[in-house]
Amino acid sequence: MSTNGYIQWHPQSGIHTLAVAGTQCYFCEKVKALVRVSVPVVTPREPAPDVKTRCPNPPEGAKVNAEGCWILNDLHFKFDQSEIEPNAYPILDEVVAVLNNIRNADVLIEIHGHTDSTGTVDYNDGLGERRAYAVMDYLVQQGVDSTRFTAISFGLHNPVASNTTREGRALNRRVELIPTP
Repeated sequence: MSTNGYIQWHPQSGIHTLAVAGTQCYFCEKVKALVRVSVPVVTPREPAPDVKTRCPNPPEGAKVNAEGCWILNDLHFKFDQSEIEPNAYPILDEVVAVLNNIRNADVLIEIHGHTDSTGTVDYNDGLGERRAYAVMDYLVQQGVDSTRFTAISFGLHNPVASNTTREGRALNRRVELIPTP
């Protein structure tokens, strides 16, 4: 779609502006030249979403993704397992440090457990819950108050990668930490 308009040069400011045909020209007596142009009219797109709309208040010091969610990037689970691997302990110890920061003393956390799509919905809901509770139990054992956590299973419902590949399924077997207001 396009519309007709005029490019106006204003001698006082030296600025060129665009006036749509039919609009009043406030500087017409001062305009030295009018050039008729056809200008494409672009419908404005929806504004870019705020980067942190899903998780607006991450704890101070937390490592977050583009949505502001506190994701434990390297905390993945083996197929059909909810046990935390020893290589994940340093990741969880960072979480403990963030939560024990006095500035984060009032932060409450939802622990979201996720699975790949292998198996039934009901089975994966249970597995996601076991993963969330495994992370919560570790954090509580390290001294974080259990009343700050809510464990929730999303099972296979929120994949971050394709479940058609082994690599994608491995990425979907994860836990997310979501601060709640």
